Amino acid sequence: AAELIGRERTMTVYVDAPLELCQSRDPRGHYLQAQNGHLPALPGAGSIYEVPQQPDLVLNTAQASIEECIEQVIELLKARKLIR
Repeated sequence: AAELIGRERTMTVYVDAPLELCQSRDPRGHYLQAQNGHLPALPGAGSIYEVPQQPDLVLNTAQASIEECIEQVIELLKARKLIR
């Protein structure tokens, strides 16, 4: 996407969560379906997930609360002068 619309117009936010945590937070059972072969394209469970090489922000959701993650995103947007 950055190559298409320009790096200056994009931001990459990597939501870092271990697979076990994603599975525990999965209300629809997608990870269980992937394990059973019914969702083979589910990133991280049924197919390979490529971690961003140079994200603008990394949110470690195993260590930070939702509120803390939101604050980090807001601070990034403020730093980039996209919001006040």
